[in-house]
Amino acid sequence: MRAVATADGTTAITVLRTLNGPVIHDPYGRRFYALLPSSPASDLGPYAKHLGLGHYVGVPRVGACEPDGTHASYWAVPMRAPGDLCDPARVATLIETGAAALGSADET
Repeated sequence: MRAVATADGTTAITVLRTLNGPVIHDPYGRRFYALLPSSPASDLGPYAKHLGLGHYVGVPRVGACEPDGTHASYWAVPMRAPGDLCDPARVATLIETGAAALGSADET
């Protein structure tokens, strides 16, 4: 995600909003969690992992939509309604674009 934002000259939040669903940011672990349906659309490649059933992610409290300095997770993109999840195809595209940006940065 950061590679895409850097390449596009946009902010992380702008990039994450293109997923059309909720995203949690864990600043302590430096990870983003896009909430998806229970089955991934495709292989996510080396830079992402579909956690799926049997895994747990701490969900921020309602209204926690920006970092507060405690390293607690917050909603980078808040959930609009129950069951309103990210579009798996958009997540896969974001991951592919980021992987390509990281690959081209490694070549320079």
